[in-house]
Amino acid sequence: MISLVKTVNAGNFGARINCGTCHAGRNQPAGLQPAQMMTDAEITAMAAQMAAQAAREAAAGPGGERGAPPQAGPGGRGNQPPPPPVDDVISKYLEALGGQAAVAKVTSRVITGTVTNRMKQSMAFTIEEKGDKFHEAIASSPAPMAVGFDGAAGWVQNGDQASDLTGFQLQQALRMADLGLSIHLKDRYTTVTAARPTRLPASTPGVQGVAVNVLQGQTPAQYLTDSFYFDATTGLLLRRRIVTRTGVNGSLVEQYDYADYRDVNGVKMPFEITHSNWNTLETFKAAGIKANPNIGDGIFAKPGR
Repeated sequence: MISLVKTVNAGNFGARINCGTCHAGRNQPAGLQPAQMMTDAEITAMAAQMAAQAAREAAAGPGGERGAPPQAGPGGRGNQPPPPPVDDVISKYLEALGGQAAVAKVTSRVITGTVTNRMKQSMAFTIEEKGDKFHEAIASSPAPMAVGFDGAAGWVQNGDQASDLTGFQLQQALRMADLGLSIHLKDRYTTVTAARPTRLPASTPGVQGVAVNVLQGQTPAQYLTDSFYFDATTGLLLRRRIVTRTGVNGSLVEQYDYADYRDVNGVKMPFEITHSNWNTLETFKAAGIKANPNIGDGIFAKPGR
């Protein structure tokens, strides 16, 4: 880590760092959190929400909410609902999508639309999936970008240059390759467990948020935890949060939020996906999704191979 500090400070990165840059007074770095942008409307909404919360607390007094005194249990946290069975959550998810039989019939998919990054730049994108094969192309400027996986090897292309993708970078590139996720969710991890039900916060002041059931999957090496947040009412997947532990006991956090589900050939699919991590915030908005199109295998092969 000392070598890292020296290397960064000796380079032309536009900033100087020290131990506190990552550790911030802790023995272990806290990890990089997902990048976020707040619009003027969000700032106004947050201020209104804080004011409303302060008013509720003032009206309730020291005893808590009026007419609803807290029910203290072991540890002082009250009665917590037990986590639902894993299979029940997955079954409800599949039914919400249109049923397992309908989902299984979709073996290929093409998604086209526009992706907007944190600098509010919008670009056309195309995602093609066929079984476990994946191809994503973005009309970025000054050079287009593409990533692909042919079922055995991954690659990335920037302009005319193509290179192989392996390890963590390949895993990142394939996060959007979720064509068979709903059916094979339990197969992707060593263990899948259910966490206690919780709520995702609402963006509208005064609204309680969405009640969700949470499933957590872990990899064989136990370095990655994948959390899935399902709407407790509809069963649809609302959020996916991936936490990867690093070699210096830190963590890398990635998040995908799913919205605007629409019917495509009898299966509900999200037409809006927001992806955020430590340096990225981008929203994919689909203009159209085609189920079971004929896709040639050549599109998934590394260019020049």
